[in-house]
Parts: sequence; C-alpha cells; structure tokens
Amino acid sequence: METGLLVATFACIAINTLEVAAKTVRAKFVLQNSAEVGVSQRWLPYLAIIEGAGVAGLVAGLLGWPRLGLAAAIGLVLFFVGAVGAHVRA
Repeated sequence: METGLLVATFACIAINTLEVAAKTVRAKFVLQNSAEVGVSQRWLPYLAIIEGAGVAGLVAGLLGWPRLGLAAAIGLVLFFVGAVGAHVRA
C-alpha cells in the first residue's frame, strides 16, 4: 500500500509540474482548453501558482512535513473538482 501511494504521489507531482509549466508558457493546448471552458487567459498565471503550490506541498510532504503534504493533496483535489465543474458547466 505504501509503495503504491508513493508511486501515485510521484506521478501526481510529475504530471502537475508539467501542467504548471504548460500554463506558464501558455501552451497552445492550454489556451484552447481554457477558451473552450470559458476561463479567461488572464487567470492562467494564478491557476499555475495555485497548482504549483500544491506540487510544492506534495514535495514538502515527502521531505518530512506530512501535514503540509496532506493539505496540498486536499488543495489539489479541490483544484481539480473546480476544473471538472468548469468543464461540466461549459
């Protein structure tokens, strides 16, 4: 169980780091997706900061601050619940 959780955490860190980078450089697929969902491009830097904070919190959790890691995990879940809500609304 612990190995699976560790693998899932590393995968989450890697994938979300790529997403933060894509939002930061305003990758074409990010711009298309935000336009389709109705999220203004001016929100992309803020969304990248929020998601990046979640990634940093997950890393901190792995480095010995488990409560911070848990808070980051909860924050990322809420972030993606909001994203799903935006997609459903669109």
